[in-house]
Amino acid sequence: MSSILSRIDFDSVLEELRRRNAKIVGVQLPNGLKYWSSEIAEKIENDGFEVILSASPTFGACDVDISLLQDVDVLLHFAHEPIFELDKVIYVPYRVDFDEKAVKRLDIEESKIALIATAQYAWKLEKVKAVLEAEGYKVELKKGSKRVKLPGQVLGCNYSALKNTEAEAI
Repeated sequence: MSSILSRIDFDSVLEELRRRNAKIVGVQLPNGLKYWSSEIAEKIENDGFEVILSASPTFGACDVDISLLQDVDVLLHFAHEPIFELDKVIYVPYRVDFDEKAVKRLDIEESKIALIATAQYAWKLEKVKAVLEAEGYKVELKKGSKRVKLPGQVLGCNYSALKNTEAEAI
């Protein structure tokens, strides 16, 4: 399995599919992960599930392949955090790990900073905040509207984590 797929918790995904007694599983991937679609499908098929890959693009958690959803027991929607719940959809996080201490190397002149990121990175913003605060910055890390799951998370259509910010830099 490629290292990029190690960013996906397949054990939890497969356990949830078994818990739901799924037989036919749809897989919907953003374009950035489609290169690995056959590896992802194989991983799921090796556990006894039939897999149907969606060819439709997805640009976020709200962009669910409704057509495929009608033909499967469960649809795995990769790389997005849920913004609403659908009974037959499992949102599968894709998290990019990084060294939060690397922010120390940035030359940030402003003293008040707001942190935002997409879901793939937002899961680590609390640690980034701690590093920056230890360096003397005042850091805002706000939870946005009900549509976003993580503090500092932004969507292409929702930047509510920045509402009423007092930051000088983002």
